[in-house]
Amino acid sequence: GETVRRLIHAGHSVFRTAAVALRTVEGALVDASPLFFEEHAAAASSSPAAAPPDAADGAAEASVESCLLCLRFFNCDMYYKEGELELLERALAGCALDQRREFFACALRLRRRERNLWEDTPVAKLFTPRAEWGELRARGKLQQMRAAVLRAIKKRKVDPVGAFVAAAAGAE
Repeated sequence: GETVRRLIHAGHSVFRTAAVALRTVEGALVDASPLFFEEHAAAASSSPAAAPPDAADGAAEASVESCLLCLRFFNCDMYYKEGELELLERALAGCALDQRREFFACALRLRRRERNLWEDTPVAKLFTPRAEWGELRARGKLQQMRAAVLRAIKKRKVDPVGAFVAAAAGAE
């Protein structure tokens, strides 16, 4: 961040064509290139009669919040509030559910996280059609159970073949 800020203040040639703004994690504007301010002012003045001044600021704020939520998604965050999920779902609308899930799973595999199961967290809604949201809790529990069985098998606490044979014998 500080390197980019130094380049902005030094008037580096790249900022003649690039509009850049540095923001905090919460989205507050820290610094910006001159072109960013010019474009922001031009966007605000392009339709002054169509919307009150607060509307342009509200749209910009929603855009910043949407970008920050996308960054959290790229960082494999799993916990979002309901309003955040709706905004993130709109931001990811151009991406198919299976592509979202595949991206998230790949990114999660590449990170060292204490928790790698996401099926029972709010982010699961981004990978599931709305009609199936009622099933998410059960799917999450099933995933937890599957992971526990695999851990037990790896520790040799459970003999999968023996358990299967015993279950089949009991069914007769």
